Amino acid sequence: MKIKKLLHIGFGKTGTSKFQKDVFPELCKKIDFLYVGDEEKSFSKEVLNIKHNLTNHVFKVMLGKQAGKITIPDNCFISWEELSSYRDANLIDEFAQKNCEAFGKDTPILLTIREPREWLSSVYLQLCMHETPLQQPEHFFLSDNHYSERLPNVKFNISKFSYKNTIKSYTDRFENVFVVKYESLNSLEFLKKIFDL
Repeated sequence: MKIKKLLHIGFGKTGTSKFQKDVFPELCKKIDFLYVGDEEKSFSKEVLNIKHNLTNHVFKVMLGKQAGKITIPDNCFISWEELSSYRDANLIDEFAQKNCEAFGKDTPILLTIREPREWLSSVYLQLCMHETPLQQPEHFFLSDNHYSERLPNVKFNISKFSYKNTIKSYTDRFENVFVVKYESLNSLEFLKKIFDL
């Protein structure tokens, strides 16, 4: 299957920054695709417009607002990890639904995942040590019984996190979902298969 567009939604902490900086832009040059990513420094009007739409979409979903339609042109590869809501497991299913409403079920989705213990450790380090004041893991990883949106510090509802449920959220809504494990990213075989290279 030769695809005409691809939407990479993360998860964050699965090597996305490296791929957005070094791999995806070079791939897009070779296959003549427009590339739009978090790390992309292009200032073309088309790229800036798409980035603006993506940023607005993420903010709207975070605030519980209705998602508007976003048209992705043919021959376009978008890598935008905030579309997965990986920082807030409570919102993963809502993001999947509103991503479908925004981009359409025919948009191919790329989801990158990582061994759960390593991934959760990386999320903890990012959110609790690099971005906010340090807190103990037992105050960050909370079950449904202890989790509340009203808690003032950054937190993660561990009861809501499930790769199986996340994958199902997307495969139930989108026609083509590619799930790639972080541990197999280095071979780049997944890109050869997706783009029929």
